[in-house]
Amino acid sequence: MFFDCGDEHVYSSKNSLITLGHFECNNIHFNQNGISRRHAMIVNFPNDVWIYDLGSVAGISVDGEPVHGKAFLDGVHTVDIGSRKIRIATKESLLI
Repeated sequence: MFFDCGDEHVYSSKNSLITLGHFECNNIHFNQNGISRRHAMIVNFPNDVWIYDLGSVAGISVDGEPVHGKAFLDGVHTVDIGSRKIRIATKESLLI
């Protein structure tokens, strides 16, 4: 998994579980208002990648569509986590 969080860095992770949120213990940490402490989680298995909203107040959306529970990720997607936009790619060659 590859993440362009808009901060001039591309992050990668091969972990099976990737957490996103305001807590510093998350794999991808966002230090801004509007993002829950444990906002979302990505389950990352080969050919089977899902993002879960962990009951956050602001919610998440994938390519502009609100996520209720979970959404399948394949290829490149723009994900809104609270007020933050990130681009997620399942393969590095896809992230431009």
